[in-house]
Amino acid sequence: MDQDDSVLEAVGTILRGRDHRVKTARDITEARALLEKEDFDLVVADLHVSDGANGAGFGEWLAQHKPALSHKLIWMCAVAPTEDAGENFSGNGRQILQKPFKATDLLAAVDELLLNSAHASAIHR
Repeated sequence: MDQDDSVLEAVGTILRGRDHRVKTARDITEARALLEKEDFDLVVADLHVSDGANGAGFGEWLAQHKPALSHKLIWMCAVAPTEDAGENFSGNGRQILQKPFKATDLLAAVDELLLNSAHASAIHR
């Protein structure tokens, strides 16, 4: 999820190049609608679009409505959050990529979350 079409296109192209199925959303409303209709393995979202100053952000919505998916979240941001704020957004299956990032950084973050999810599923079976 990102308001910038060029970012949506670039991230989508990078992920599709690895044979990931990708759906894009420009804002929280579009993202919620997609998440309510379909199942996803992980989410890549812009931190400033999704968790604005109002405090009722996308991360909180995910935690409430899709708790398993809230632990498979990659935040993108132009300006890295302060160290204290960053702790609230990263960790527990969440990562932060500072824009501009390399395709390899995005793919590594995706691979790590998907690998950790597959490993956890195998352990719980």
